[in-house]
Amino acid sequence: MAEKYVIIGAGAAGSAAARTLARLRPHDEVHLFSNEVLPTYYRPGLPDMLAGRLSIPHLKIADREHYARVGVFLHPEQVLELDPERQVAKIRGGREESYDRLLLATGARPFVNPNWGGRRLQGIFVLRKLEHLPPLEAALAPDSNVVVVGGGIRALQIAEALTAYDVRILLLVRESWIGYPLFTKPQGQWLRAHAEALGVEVRTLDEVNEFLGYEGRVIGIRTKAGGMLECNTVIVCMHMMGDMRIAQRQLEHADGFLVDEAYRTSVSNIYAAGDAAVARADAQAPRWRGWERAAQHGVRAAYAMAGLPSPPPLPPLVIAGRIFGVSYLHLGEPPLDVLLSHVEIEKSELGIAYALRSDGTIRAASVLGFAHCHRAMAEAFTRGRVVEPPLATLLDANFDWRTGHAV
Repeated sequence: MAEKYVIIGAGAAGSAAARTLARLRPHDEVHLFSNEVLPTYYRPGLPDMLAGRLSIPHLKIADREHYARVGVFLHPEQVLELDPERQVAKIRGGREESYDRLLLATGARPFVNPNWGGRRLQGIFVLRKLEHLPPLEAALAPDSNVVVVGGGIRALQIAEALTAYDVRILLLVRESWIGYPLFTKPQGQWLRAHAEALGVEVRTLDEVNEFLGYEGRVIGIRTKAGGMLECNTVIVCMHMMGDMRIAQRQLEHADGFLVDEAYRTSVSNIYAAGDAAVARADAQAPRWRGWERAAQHGVRAAYAMAGLPSPPPLPPLVIAGRIFGVSYLHLGEPPLDVLLSHVEIEKSELGIAYALRSDGTIRAASVLGFAHCHRAMAEAFTRGRVVEPPLATLLDANFDWRTGHAV
């Protein structure tokens, strides 16, 4: 008898899991739920869209037609909650979807501190989805004062994107240097100099205490250090936390659903992967979230749901890009191995770079993000060769990781 797999969320983890399950279990049903404008797109490219360097066709990975071709039923609907006892997902509008096994791949959502006064004022934004872009772009009128709250990689990407607008930009950073933990302190200080040269003001060792408003709109920030920052637009880019809203009451969680080594949650037949999941052994440890890592976990979760041995672990990720005129290349966990200045970055279609050893085995793999690393730059530091298949192949189960070709 055919089994029914339901996957909630069509981001990196959900899409990878759905496509892998459709290949592993061709006689079973695979149902994928997404309520976004595009079901699967390259979310890390949003800052490049904000800057006008990329458009939707560059970010699009898979649509309904693609999923139909690979045997996945795509549902453009929102799942509101789960009923684990009956093994059903409750859909907006009153419909229910039964399942034999279910994967929570709901991703992460930006953390907006609930203790911040005025956090619901107009003019305060996050940038996590395509639908967040139009209202943010409309708010960036000439001569606006924009504060970017946060100092991590996404905050830096957004601050850099804002330099394409005629606005004043202030980066408000809680840590003592920008880019923590991806950059070391000397690297962060060096990067700060490049940001300031582009007109971005940087304030470190300070954070939001409350937002100040007038007639329902933000007009400023009172900081914990006692400062007052005038602004009419705020973009919050603090840390991400797993999006657990549809099952937070039913499942054990920390800053994501707690899972074991086979991606099983505390409830039978419910799994979690990607940014929505936290390994029980690492529940109290800081962890590296990211689109590329989530896709890897989605593939492995699919094997676990199908009752099959997991594939061999994938190699370390390459993190590569360019911020404030500074190029970087990283082949493992933070901090960065290489930080370069004045290196030409080739503007190419979004792609995946696989740095291969001379014998053809993979040394590292990555989707190159908002600014794409020139292949020669990758080769110089990996001493191997690089292949760039289409972006969608990262999520494609029919991909030969040794040769770098679709099969």
